[in-house]
Amino acid sequence: MTSSAVPWSSPSNFSAGPAWAWPNERLEQVRFSPLVDADEMIYVATTTRVLKLNRNGTVVWTFERPELRCTASPALHVRSMLLVMQDAAERPTLFSLALSTG
Repeated sequence: MTSSAVPWSSPSNFSAGPAWAWPNERLEQVRFSPLVDADEMIYVATTTRVLKLNRNGTVVWTFERPELRCTASPALHVRSMLLVMQDAAERPTLFSLALSTG
């Protein structure tokens, strides 16, 4: 049996504002909730790419396929991310991305 429990928690007082914000300079659509792994790394899936950010908001890596569209929420599994993207004819492709390198 597995668990999604993590040994850390979010702050309860947000009066100081965010520690950082992802600027989304391309104004990309983000349809899915960000994912957070056991190392507190954050994964944001936009329409055509996935970004891995560290806990300070610095981009660690980017996986980009501009000819495809992300059509389902990605999922973390062990040390990889499972990601489904479709082409213009709606043919799906399943990617397994290593969390360490994308």
